[in-house]
Amino acid sequence: MLLNIRDSCSTSNLKKIPVPEFWSPPNGGALKFNVDGSAKGSPGNAGIGEILRDETGKVLGYFSSFVGTFDSNTPEILAIHGAVDMCSQEVSLVGKEIDNVSYSKVAVSWVNSDGFGSLRHVNTILDI
Repeated sequence: MLLNIRDSCSTSNLKKIPVPEFWSPPNGGALKFNVDGSAKGSPGNAGIGEILRDETGKVLGYFSSFVGTFDSNTPEILAIHGAVDMCSQEVSLVGKEIDNVSYSKVAVSWVNSDGFGSLRHVNTILDI
């Protein structure tokens, strides 16, 4: 499924942490989900994007969506949740090893139970 993020979410004047210009494949037949979320402002229009690839780099699926008006951390959590949800609902992915990669240090730490940050994220994180 592919949805377009609203144009207002696609650009930002904020500087981001540099992301490596290369993609590293997952190990031994696993799949890799790269996810990202962004907000234009805090709060501001927010969107998420996800791409699933196999060990050769072949794109197996991708998704992007406008998710509402949020701070910068919420779309990161929603992107991780979306990837996990897609993996749990897609029969062909059941039982496969899947790496879920996010460049958001805050979102990853929350998902790994290093604190929930905001109480509004508790249910989403517990669902992940």
